[in-house]
Amino acid sequence: MELQLLHASLSALQNNGANLGAPMRSRHVVQVTDPRTADELMRWGRQQGFAMSFDRFYLHGGIEAKMLFFDKHIVPDAQRIQQDGLAILSALTGMDTAEYGTWIGEINRS
Repeated sequence: MELQLLHASLSALQNNGANLGAPMRSRHVVQVTDPRTADELMRWGRQQGFAMSFDRFYLHGGIEAKMLFFDKHIVPDAQRIQQDGLAILSALTGMDTAEYGTWIGEINRS
């Protein structure tokens, strides 16, 4: 989670009409292939103040996996987004079945 890249993402959102002075959904995405790990991360995320949700999908060979969404509604700030992302990465330490995917910012035009 490089700060320079987050600044570029926020700038792109602003150039596409996002109001960066208003709260928006800040979403970190993690892919998990083990149900127990997914449950553990969902609990951890809620304890950290994230609204948690997931989408179920299947990998090659029919392996069930989940895409976990760690959401917060915040006024976008690159440092705060980076801190949240680094906290999630730290929580994934030692979890072979979980991988950080990306950060997604939502365009809020209000």
